[in-house]
Amino acid sequence: MATPTEWIGVGPRPLFSPATAVVALLPHGLLIVALTLPHSLLRQSLAVLIIYLLWFVNNTWRIGVPFNDVGLGIMTAFYSCRVIELLLVSPPELSGVQRVLVEPIPPLEQAPPPSSKDNLSAPAALHSSADTIKQPLAATSNAATVPSPPPPTSTTVLEPIPPPYTLEKLYWAANLWSNYRGIGWTYQAPLARQALRDPFLRSSSPRAFLRDRVLRLLFVLFITDALSTLLVVEPRTRAYFSAIEGVSPKLADQSVLWRALWSVCVVTFTWASMELSYVATAISLVSVGAMLGWKGAMWEPWGWPPLFDFRRVLFTLAWSGLGERVLGLSTTSNSPPPSTTSTPNLDGTSTNNTITPKRPLPPGRPPQHLLANLLKSLLVFTLTGLLHEAGNLSVGPVLPKVHSHTRSLPFIGTTTLFFAVQPLAIAAEAIVKSFWRQFKASTSSGVLSAHAQTLERAVGFAWTWWWLGTTAAWVVEDWSKRGFYGAKLAEWSVIRLVWKGTFWV
Repeated sequence: MATPTEWIGVGPRPLFSPATAVVALLPHGLLIVALTLPHSLLRQSLAVLIIYLLWFVNNTWRIGVPFNDVGLGIMTAFYSCRVIELLLVSPPELSGVQRVLVEPIPPLEQAPPPSSKDNLSAPAALHSSADTIKQPLAATSNAATVPSPPPPTSTTVLEPIPPPYTLEKLYWAANLWSNYRGIGWTYQAPLARQALRDPFLRSSSPRAFLRDRVLRLLFVLFITDALSTLLVVEPRTRAYFSAIEGVSPKLADQSVLWRALWSVCVVTFTWASMELSYVATAISLVSVGAMLGWKGAMWEPWGWPPLFDFRRVLFTLAWSGLGERVLGLSTTSNSPPPSTTSTPNLDGTSTNNTITPKRPLPPGRPPQHLLANLLKSLLVFTLTGLLHEAGNLSVGPVLPKVHSHTRSLPFIGTTTLFFAVQPLAIAAEAIVKSFWRQFKASTSSGVLSAHAQTLERAVGFAWTWWWLGTTAAWVVEDWSKRGFYGAKLAEWSVIRLVWKGTFWV
């Protein structure tokens, strides 16, 4: 049976060089140029060429570290789907995709105060005075103690799509293609709560943003250094991630402690790899924007909000944001009861039409649309797993004695299974929570009310980490046996310099 790399024709590949890195940008530039053209059969036909070039680059060169090469394969699959979306399935000119601009509101002219010269008849004056006297004392007191909110200073408007064959359309297309999170666009993805504070607002200064992100980068580097040190100096861990047949033990044969430790390593490296690339790119582009005075999501702090909201991850499934918006469920295990709140926008204004939690599950029984949306979510998560599978299969045998036992690995591994079962957990969590809320509403016990939040947090923490710990083992075993972590994850280490006196690995 052929190895996974032989299935797609990927053998040992040379490393990227500065020249080949420029070639790697060719399909991206071609896509941007294609979007400047009007929607036509010519533009649609370019999709095949662009997708071919994306996979040609992925299958011809490599970064050198297997885990990073996996990320390159995943992003290649993602960009391929994005090309199909923008050029074939949902062209932005026909799907209502627009950029959201923030414009200042001119200050309102102050009305002049009334004077004694106003032409006010005696009955009218008496009626006005009587209305003033009849106001309740409580209302007068509230008006004196609760200041009215300041009027908004800005408003959002939708930017018209520039005409084709123009420099404006070229800039517009570049922003659309590079901004796959949709920051500042009508398709903006759900943001972490940390994005609604300084230094990620439109009013934030680049200096404050860069200071915050540099500290973040140093923190992620420290975590990466600590874990890579563990993989080097701890014999049992080094043997497991070596992916060498006869040396690497099976995850299922290990104790709960070792399985948890190695699963945390995989999850943390996955998080760190995304954070490192994202934060480093943000620091670079915001620095360029500050020096050259460029504006826009790519060059300003508000265009680079945090990727994750760790205050929710501890107590609920990490997919809860998608579950709330795709399934229409409330899945935050420690969230407060539904209430109308004022949610700040990225520009510092507030919107008073947000429900927290978003679209909560009605108590007592699941909504009728649950099954239909659950099927949609199963499809979405399964496709996500297949994208990761593309990254798995695109990694060539770059390590000695690695992949010697990958002949037994299926074409579609357990990585896809991990993603496919997540909507089931989201739906189960939401249904249980709906009945729990109904029980709380019907119970007047003071003890229950006093300790309800502590109980929800404890149950949410135990459930979240039991489920993710159980299902993440499929990904851990799949990725480790493919040799993703067998190479040196960092060529240098500050921790090993202090501990062992050796800076270079």
